[in-house]
Amino acid sequence: MKDNETWERDEDLELDLWRVKVSGLMFMGLAALAVILIFAVFLIGMQIPKLSGIEMSNIVPDFKDVGFIVTDNAWVWQSPSETSPRTFNLARGTGVFVLKEADGWTKIWIQGQSGWVKSSDIITKADKKKRKDVLASSLEIVELKDRLDDVGNLVVVGTIANRSDIPVMNVRVRIDVYDADGNLSDRASIYVATREPLVKDKPQTFTHVFARKSGGYMVEASIESWQ
Repeated sequence: MKDNETWERDEDLELDLWRVKVSGLMFMGLAALAVILIFAVFLIGMQIPKLSGIEMSNIVPDFKDVGFIVTDNAWVWQSPSETSPRTFNLARGTGVFVLKEADGWTKIWIQGQSGWVKSSDIITKADKKKRKDVLASSLEIVELKDRLDDVGNLVVVGTIANRSDIPVMNVRVRIDVYDADGNLSDRASIYVATREPLVKDKPQTFTHVFARKSGGYMVEASIESWQ
């Protein structure tokens, strides 16, 4: 039989072995956790877009306004200068976030990319509010043959069918054409001319109605402004 001293030594040995096993398991667990963390960081890093000439981000940055491109194929530059590289262009009517403005240039953000456009190529929500009255009065219905010069007079920009909605500088105009008897005409087609380019937008708030005589028809336009 084992004496008390032998029993104590055996118990101490078993306790030491148990501690070694626990320490080994803890080490293996920590090592596995470290591998998982490293792999997760690697996966996240693979999804972060790389900078290449233009600023890239999937998160919309702080912006001061929103705007719409009002010229055809407006160029976007890396910096506010025509000597800097051009990165891409935007179609008329494209909506963008406005980050800041400086000396005739506007910094924009769209779909993860940012750059500079000429301020003359964009109109912002702030501009719209200031120019709402001017825009409402600038719409005219004219004959196609009337205003075809490009020295400051109105230029015909297209044809629309009766009871159509058209966007005029982010102000959407509903056109109804009536015949000489005051009945709504189903066969009428009218021509639209404006001092400003046509761009797409969604109508929101009704603000104004006016009527004009054109070619024997009464033309009624409902102005709905972008708020």
